[in-house]
Amino acid sequence: MLSVIVCTYNRAKSLAVVLEDLNRQTVPPDFKWELIIVDNNSKDETRPLVEAFAKRAAMPVRYIFESRQGKSFALNTGIENATYEYLGFTDDDVRVPDGWAH
Repeated sequence: MLSVIVCTYNRAKSLAVVLEDLNRQTVPPDFKWELIIVDNNSKDETRPLVEAFAKRAAMPVRYIFESRQGKSFALNTGIENATYEYLGFTDDDVRVPDGWAH
């Protein structure tokens, strides 16, 4: 039903907050959604952070590395890899309120 795409570049600390906000979303039991994290060539701890989060997340999480620098490349990569017809986008430095995902 929903593919949530977050593009990130060297913001592992703020990304961790966004991931926790998304993990706390209250959704109906039959709500299907996924989280796609597009790492836009980060040099920090983004990948291990996402991999650890994916093991305990309430939704399927995919980590995708996009080496071409620029948000448009990262967004397009996320869109190309989305499973569901509806797309949600948020940034790696915002707070996501409960109920946002549905």
